Amino acid sequence: MDALMTGSVPLNLPADSWREKRGLSTLEVCFTRLPSINGRSLWELRLKEVHVVPEKWRQILTPRQFEAAALVVQGLADKEIADKLGITEDTAKDHVQSAYKRLKVSGRAGLIALALRS
Repeated sequence: MDALMTGSVPLNLPADSWREKRGLSTLEVCFTRLPSINGRSLWELRLKEVHVVPEKWRQILTPRQFEAAALVVQGLADKEIADKLGITEDTAKDHVQSAYKRLKVSGRAGLIALALRS
């Protein structure tokens, strides 16, 4: 914040924001400079955690299905999901297929579209 207040950090991102990917979510910080009071710079910070997949899926899917579905939404293939979760590719495929059934979608495109709509 000190660097922001002195103006030594240019905020040239859209809407003066910063994003950091953290696991299955992204932390978004938006900075807004407010009018100075008594010569002091004031800032409004808005923090928002953006989830890759809707949290309500945790109530529908098993923990492993949720992890697999989240990785599908991030664009990973079954082999990559297996490597990331430390399971076989066949097991990864089973988790992904089970997630499709429980979420009532027919495939990867449907799962991604559902995540974006939710």
